[in-house]
Amino acid sequence: MVEIENESEKKYKYDAFISYRHIEPDLTIAKILHKMIEKFNIPKHLRKASNEENSIDDKHVFRVFRDREELSTKDLSTMIEEAIANSKNLIVICSKRTSLSPWCRKEVQLFKKIHGVNNIIPVLIEGEPDEAFIDELKNLKAIGVNVQIKTYQCASYVVFVENPSQEKGMFLMAWNIANDDPDELLYALYHSSQITAHTNVVFYKNEDFDNLISKARETIDKEKRIDLYKKAQDIIQEELPHYAILYPMQNFAYKKTIKGIEVNKRGYFNF
Repeated sequence: MVEIENESEKKYKYDAFISYRHIEPDLTIAKILHKMIEKFNIPKHLRKASNEENSIDDKHVFRVFRDREELSTKDLSTMIEEAIANSKNLIVICSKRTSLSPWCRKEVQLFKKIHGVNNIIPVLIEGEPDEAFIDELKNLKAIGVNVQIKTYQCASYVVFVENPSQEKGMFLMAWNIANDDPDELLYALYHSSQITAHTNVVFYKNEDFDNLISKARETIDKEKRIDLYKKAQDIIQEELPHYAILYPMQNFAYKKTIKGIEVNKRGYFNF
């Protein structure tokens, strides 16, 4: 069994170890998550001076371990054990298939034995927690996640999210646009004037962003508007008032005898 030194003094080789089933769609999601983490641009307000203890500067490169092959033995390999021992966090891709994998369960058990329960991050990609979480993850409080998950009927959920008097520790929503103009999302979701309109539900305020969006709304020249919205989006990417976790790709199937089908940028058919 791999042992490590005191957790507070540990210098980790990996920022995270990803545990997942080696079947679809779990496999693809694990690959995408791996790539996103290693390419993640740290928000400016989270960066620290490079000489601070446990600091993360803007040159930090996240390292992630993801085993590419399904294990064929009954026990975890030495390579897997060493990777878990040298990973600061454990990310578990949770689906209805996760409980069928003895390896996912063993990886969680080993991480808890070496590191404790504080740095285990379940990522729910399908179903409800009760059906997708393995037994080792079902007690969220035991792994340091002290949350109460609530579900709503869609219309009631929107009312809840847009109600400024409701306390929301965390919520999940999706947005789409009815046309190809970025203003439809950027203005409604992030302009400070929309806090009272209840569409800026995260109470985001940034004067530079507001000025860029307001100017873009008054500009007719297309290229100038594009430049203004790009600068506004850079601010959003830097400050992350929302954490975007998924940009869905839609696949359409139709008979080859049907001609003239076009799919626009929003993922809808043009008839």
